[in-house]
Amino acid sequence: MKADRLAKKLGIRELVDQERHGQLPTLSFKDRVVSVALSRARELGLRHRCLRLDGNLANSVAANAASAGLKAYVFIPSDLEQGKIINSLVYGANVIGIKGHYDEVNVCAPRSRASSAGHS
Repeated sequence: MKADRLAKKLGIRELVDQERHGQLPTLSFKDRVVSVALSRARELGLRHRCLRLDGNLANSVAANAASAGLKAYVFIPSDLEQGKIINSLVYGANVIGIKGHYDEVNVCAPRSRASSAGHS
């Protein structure tokens, strides 16, 4: 994608922003942010990620965690449609269904993190 106005403002002849979502593991722009976050988690010595997610972000966490050698735990409402999390399962995330809505899931995920603290 050409960025002619930005190039002019910067005083350069041409500027091209190359969005390469097709080269990311899940084809989502969210892979970039997740990759950085998981790299930092690894630097801190964390081997598990425990999150309340669904859809593209859950799939991105699962894919990037698998690539980084980390375990991913994704908490979802138990009635969430399977199509939203199938890729998370393919990438090996531990997908845990919680009865209730996202508010109940949000309560369970931190408790799970606390109960597994110190266990890698």
